[in-house]
Amino acid sequence: MDVYCIGNPLIDMIELVNDDFIRKMELAKGTMHLIDENRRSLLMNNISKPLISPGGSCANTAMHLADFGSKVIYSGAVGRDKLAKDFANGMIDKGLELELIEKNLPTGTSIIFVTPDTERTQNTYLGACQLYEENDINMKQIKHSKFLYFTGYMWDTKKQKEALASAIDIAYDNKVKIVFDVADPFAVNRSKNHFLKLIKNKVDFLLANFEEARMLSNKTNIVDCVDWFQNNSEKGAIKNGKNGSFIFDQEKKIEIDPIKVKALDSTGAGDIYASGILFGLIKEYDLKTTGNIASYVASHVVKQLGPRLNYSLREELFDHFKN
Repeated sequence: MDVYCIGNPLIDMIELVNDDFIRKMELAKGTMHLIDENRRSLLMNNISKPLISPGGSCANTAMHLADFGSKVIYSGAVGRDKLAKDFANGMIDKGLELELIEKNLPTGTSIIFVTPDTERTQNTYLGACQLYEENDINMKQIKHSKFLYFTGYMWDTKKQKEALASAIDIAYDNKVKIVFDVADPFAVNRSKNHFLKLIKNKVDFLLANFEEARMLSNKTNIVDCVDWFQNNSEKGAIKNGKNGSFIFDQEKKIEIDPIKVKALDSTGAGDIYASGILFGLIKEYDLKTTGNIASYVASHVVKQLGPRLNYSLREELFDHFKN
């Protein structure tokens, strides 16, 4: 197995809105909000025809990575409801293996508002996701995988954190490479000290955007952030939106130029970027090639509404990025 992924299975509901709507709903633009059932109902009553698809950051990464041809397992908790079936049906056609554990709460949903500047504001009702626990992890599969991948969203509840701690220990003890995507400034606000300890001691490859990197490093510009992470982590990539990204190890940092496109929606850009990074790591490409792959695939998803491409990039990846 190439990658064992652990994440929050969600049904995404994506709606185009303006900034006035964001203010009216009293939302912090560009961030992820954890919401309860009452808040979910309020937001649902204020949207009209959302784009609906299986989602969750880690699930999007896993789906794209499987579509690129990698062998992927995705693990998470869902409800005993129609949304769980919809989620599974939207994932298995991409060729990845699912380990979905049913719980006695509804399947989670994420209501995503996209403004004209392509920023996405997420409102996540975790539902069954929050009941994911240590016993739900297939430890044998982790031991036989090349990589373990997860995001900072898994620090939302005590049970999830305990499950991830066990998965990380199993991976670390069996020399399975650990890839961690910080995922959202919201997650850093809640778990900064834990993330820093994890990054310094267990993580083999770190993924963060500039804002997350700034919060973790206490640096104010992206070059200083990269320098700080070079001294405090093994390898990683710092994303800077339309300005490109940096990929680095402890000896060198490489600036990855952005691919200029007409962007419509940034939802899922970081997710598919992560799949590009993982693809490069699996293929054992050099850092620059790996960063260019990530930038290339991300440039495709921002041209459309929603986090999932409706076409495959597998052949293009093999044609354009050969070892």
